[in-house]
Amino acid sequence: MFLSILRGKCVSTLPSRLRAPFAFVDNYPKISYSTTLFGNYTGEKASLSKPGTMSNNHIEWSLEDDRILFQNGQKSIPELAAITGRGLRGVETRLSALNDSNSSAYARLVAHNFKQRVESVCKKKLIPASEVLRHVQWDQSLSISDFSIAYCDCNDDIVELSMGTTNALSDGSENLLVFSIPEHRISFIKYKQRIVWDKENQVDLVFGFYDGTSETIQDVIKSYEEWNKLNEVAEQRIRKRQNDVSSE
Repeated sequence: MFLSILRGKCVSTLPSRLRAPFAFVDNYPKISYSTTLFGNYTGEKASLSKPGTMSNNHIEWSLEDDRILFQNGQKSIPELAAITGRGLRGVETRLSALNDSNSSAYARLVAHNFKQRVESVCKKKLIPASEVLRHVQWDQSLSISDFSIAYCDCNDDIVELSMGTTNALSDGSENLLVFSIPEHRISFIKYKQRIVWDKENQVDLVFGFYDGTSETIQDVIKSYEEWNKLNEVAEQRIRKRQNDVSSE
C-alpha cells in the first residue's frame, strides 16, 4: 500500500532526477508470500490442525505400526497420532481393532507377539503341542484345514483328527475340537501328509528351534510337493518289497 501511494501520487510530483530511485518498484518481481516463500501455507496449516489429512492417513497399517501402538498404549491419542503420523480418528479406529479379538489386526499382532515369546523359550525344550496349534490358528499365512493331529483316545488307540473339526460339545468353551483334547494325549501334528511335530521323536518343523535347523513350517510348505513325490516313491518301494516277500 505504501509503495502504491508513493508510485501513484508522491513519485509523480517529484522532479525527474529524483524519480530514478523509485523506478525499480515497477520492475521488481512480485512475490506471492502465500506460495513462494512459505509454500501452500493455507494447505499446510490445515494439514497440521486436522490430523485426518496427514500424509500417512491412507497408508495401510503395518505390523510395526501395530506394535508401536501396542507398546505405547498408555499414551494419549494425540501422542500416538504424532508418533505414527496418523490422524486422531485413524488411531482410535486402529486401537479399537487391536482390542477386538475377532479382528484380523488382533490376530496378526497376537501371532507376532506369540512368535517372539516362543523364540525366547529354551531351544532344548520341544515347543508344546498347544502352542504349535495356537500358532497355526492365528498365523494368517496358514490354513487350519491343511493340518491334523493324532492323539490317543481312552482306549489308547491312535486317532487322527482334522484341525478344522468344530467342537460339537454343548458345554465346550473352544470352537475347535483339537483344543478340547488333553495336550498330553497328542502324539503328533501333520501338515497334509507330513509330520511337522512329533512328541516321541522330538521333531519340530513348525518353529524349527529344537534341533537347531532353519527348517520351519514355511519351508515345509514350499518344499511339500517335492517331499510328497519322494514319499510316494518310497511307499511304492515298500509295497513292492512286501509283495515280493508275500509271493515267496
